[in-house]
Amino acid sequence: MLVFIFITINLYLIFSSHSGLRHIILNRYFPSSLTVEAWVNPSSLPTYGEIRGIVDTRDNLGAATSGYVLELWNDAGVQKIAWLSGPGGPAATYTLPVGQWSHVAVAHDGTSQMARIYVNGNEIASGTSYAINNVVENLRIG
Repeated sequence: MLVFIFITINLYLIFSSHSGLRHIILNRYFPSSLTVEAWVNPSSLPTYGEIRGIVDTRDNLGAATSGYVLELWNDAGVQKIAWLSGPGGPAATYTLPVGQWSHVAVAHDGTSQMARIYVNGNEIASGTSYAINNVVENLRIG
């Protein structure tokens, strides 16, 4: 299946845990490896301490131990892009250009437990990525 996602930050779609799309993408036979890609055109960047999900299925229960998220966040004034699955994952200091489209992707390899983050085809981060399990939350895009 080939999916193109076009996102303008500050707008989002939510597919409930009962929607057909969620079950196609996130059913219990979820692959151990996957690539998540999005074209992102932020109208502004996250402010101090703010997190903005690009694609998000994580729980919001403190430790966020299930699902995954590809996100932009402002870490004490530093713009970052991160991939989190389970308890953690790689992140990079990177500022997306405001008002321009950028291709953001992550390749998650469940076998080697590694993930690589790309912006416009250039690898900007890699590191340990944990198994994607217990995806029970809604799929949020944007």
